[in-house]
Amino acid sequence: MQDVSKIRVVDEESIVSALRALNHSEEATTWVLLGYGPSARNEIVLQGHGTGDLQEFASHLHDDQVQFGIIEVLVKGDEYNPVKHVFVTWIGDEVPAGLTKARSAAHKEELLDLVKKGCGVSSEYQTSKRREIAYDPIAQSLTRMRATYHTTQPVTQERQSMSRSHGQGGVGQFKFSVADRPAAEAALRDLFEDRANWVILAYVEGRGDEIELVGSGNGGLAELKEHYPTNRVYFCVVTHKHLVKGSNTNSVTKFTVVTLIGPEVKPMQKAKSAGQRQDVSDFILTVC
Repeated sequence: MQDVSKIRVVDEESIVSALRALNHSEEATTWVLLGYGPSARNEIVLQGHGTGDLQEFASHLHDDQVQFGIIEVLVKGDEYNPVKHVFVTWIGDEVPAGLTKARSAAHKEELLDLVKKGCGVSSEYQTSKRREIAYDPIAQSLTRMRATYHTTQPVTQERQSMSRSHGQGGVGQFKFSVADRPAAEAALRDLFEDRANWVILAYVEGRGDEIELVGSGNGGLAELKEHYPTNRVYFCVVTHKHLVKGSNTNSVTKFTVVTLIGPEVKPMQKAKSAGQRQDVSDFILTVC
């Protein structure tokens, strides 16, 4: 008997190609849709992709199916990385309760791994209501703030060019590998979801082609200072909150990449750090 707890991807090359188009600045793709094939309960197929807005995306959703979309939105107020990719789980209201829904939940982790071969994912969003396939509800899932202060809107060509990858590949097409990549990505997601407020990445000692997670925490700058390097260059992502103009309670979280250069770092290593900072920042953008 076939094990339906694991997904079977049909034509993975086409799926990853569509996702890479979503991630590339010179492509117009704004959404990709995956779903289950007709011949097996664990068969994942590419159901479509397009260049339109959420209304176009929603027109391809079926009330009797479980489907998985990756949509691109622009978050107002986020100057660090305004373009976000959201993983949407659509469970049609005619999908019966029971094994179908449970199976799709079990498949989500594998599906996310598949998606990340082509583009980064900033947040996950699940709904069974068409009215919730809209920019304001999605904004709340991204920012955990009132949509009045932080909303999404369709992506413009200018923002795509500013914030998308310009490489030919998707996630993972960097000048380095990542030691224990799941741990590094988990730390960055904790930062994005406000469970941490600093993360340190650095090149593995003696290696110019591999970075690693050095540490993370939620104790702010005072805690980060305790980790100041001696003979290494650290690339730190720190968060800081700013009150929204005209409000005493609502705030926007900003992300800043800070380079810490130890006092014993050699001149050649210092010179390389500027280029390395950009490479590491590109990796960070695939997660945050």
